[in-house]
Amino acid sequence: MTSTGDTRRRRFLLRVGVKLMAYSVLAGIVWVGIGFVATQSDPKARLKTARISLATLAVGKATLVDWGGRPVVVLYRGAALLDALAEIPESTLRDPVSKASEQPASFDQTLRSATAQYFVAIAYGTDLGCPVRYLPPDEQAFQGHTWPGGFIDSCRGSRYDIAGRVYRQQQAQKNLVVPPHRIDGDTLVLGATIQ
Repeated sequence: MTSTGDTRRRRFLLRVGVKLMAYSVLAGIVWVGIGFVATQSDPKARLKTARISLATLAVGKATLVDWGGRPVVVLYRGAALLDALAEIPESTLRDPVSKASEQPASFDQTLRSATAQYFVAIAYGTDLGCPVRYLPPDEQAFQGHTWPGGFIDSCRGSRYDIAGRVYRQQQAQKNLVVPPHRIDGDTLVLGATIQ
């Protein structure tokens, strides 16, 4: 036969044990949640170096590649596109020399790339973070000139040139984000800069 004191003691120990287990589970959930939030708030923490072949990309064409769950657009700029880029009046661009844009410091501020031939950017606009797509040159007029080619935001239509620089009078305020990368022959190495 158990005494009333033993029953109270068992109940007390049971309550303490249950509370300790609940606190342990709660602490584990919080720990995992903090780790997840930290990784999501710092995209670079989850993006590793990736090697992507560019051997089949034709001059004047763009392709989307995946980099750790983020779409990256790669445009193969030939001589005609580079000539068109050189002729874009700086007065039509919001940030022509990329002072307020995100890109590796070692990159040319006008071309915004590791090499002149390839432009590489995160394929999200800088306005609402909507996907951007490449819009090739055509006869359509844009700001009083023939459209020289570039990128367009899928939400509010902000336009960027073929170096990802945003035009004036657009909803977007900043140029497209250029991730760290380098070109090794016909291979794009994302997450690594020029060595």
